[in-house]
Amino acid sequence: MILSLGLDIGTTKSACVVRDTADDKLLFCRSLIHNASLGDGVQSVKKHREVLHELISAIPENLRKDIETIGVTGQMHGVLCWNEVETTELFTWQSQVDELAEIQKIDSTLQNGFGITTLASLSLKGFDFSKYRYSGTIHDYAVYLFCGKSVIDYTDAASFGAYDIEKNCFKEDVIKKLNIPEKILPHVVAVGSVVGETCNFQNLKDGIKVMAAIGDNQASVFASCSNMRDELFLTIGTGIQLSGVVDKIVDEVEIRPFVDGKFLAVASPLCGGAAWAWLEKFIKGTINLLGVKELSDEEIYKFMDEVALKEISSTDLPRIMPNFLGERGEINLRGSITNLTLDNFSIGKIAAALALGIIKNLFNMMPEAVWQSKKSLIASGNAIRKSTALQQACRKISRMNPILIESCEEAAQGAAKLSERLVDR
Repeated sequence: MILSLGLDIGTTKSACVVRDTADDKLLFCRSLIHNASLGDGVQSVKKHREVLHELISAIPENLRKDIETIGVTGQMHGVLCWNEVETTELFTWQSQVDELAEIQKIDSTLQNGFGITTLASLSLKGFDFSKYRYSGTIHDYAVYLFCGKSVIDYTDAASFGAYDIEKNCFKEDVIKKLNIPEKILPHVVAVGSVVGETCNFQNLKDGIKVMAAIGDNQASVFASCSNMRDELFLTIGTGIQLSGVVDKIVDEVEIRPFVDGKFLAVASPLCGGAAWAWLEKFIKGTINLLGVKELSDEEIYKFMDEVALKEISSTDLPRIMPNFLGERGEINLRGSITNLTLDNFSIGKIAAALALGIIKNLFNMMPEAVWQSKKSLIASGNAIRKSTALQQACRKISRMNPILIESCEEAAQGAAKLSERLVDR
């Protein structure tokens, strides 16, 4: 039996899966809340390392001994620096820098949370890069722990910023102007490359092939796809993403590298499931203020779903723009509720309008030429799984019936599945 190991180091939890490569079957799945946050978008690398060891120790020995490949994925954009004995903390995609305006004078596409933005900020603060040999994502660091080699694949390099997606390299002129030492940047390799083999790592055997880490968006899509040319991929958890596989670079949407030389067109508003949670919190707060019977979050979400479904086809709904956190490139944009009358300000109509607004905002960010050519909508994430109102909103906006993926830890499975290509190399 030949097995693959997949790991996902996320923003709030880490996950581990083991797959049977021959039968395409999931044999083991475990996740842990890592509690690595130190505040302000910074996380403890030590805590991430401890949870990684704990997850691998939880794999039964009869499975662990047959693992032949490892794929790792995780939260994109963030960065840490390390050498053989120490690391910085992890500056995640949620971190912010005071010097953003100054940095954007050199490259206007750089945003808070991007690895290059963070490195440029550190440089402006006089950070001593000479103490460290490597930089990369938290999942790049996990690969280093497994095999002692440091690389970054196209997917994560592009998420760093200041990256030429056509030439697959960092923009040297921008890096120099930002005063980032070129030697600290990771070596860029193709998606799915073999990096090395395990050596003296915990209770894993030596000689397991380790794949270059891949971004969690791409890993989730790879896990879910069966006919990627005809499929559109929707994920709604706390955040929200709509992804479609394309053969060439498309204007007016974010393009990310994908497997086999293809690209992902990605629409990713900053507020997805969090916008749905916003209404739940408002209802809960109102109930508490009135001093009536306390309801659980689950009961309130169920109520929201029920009343939204009754109103979702109404012709007099308010219009809700759920840009509560701004958007990339428009950080000062804010949400709004319009088209209010004396008759349509009810919980049911607001919930229905919010569900439609969340999905419409998402699809408005994706060029019609990309999504209207697709034949099926593959949906994952707890928010979309649990909300029939959001599912119905998808049907109305996209005219496609969302196909719900009921799988454990899609991103970790995608990383494991892609690593299985290394078996015969």
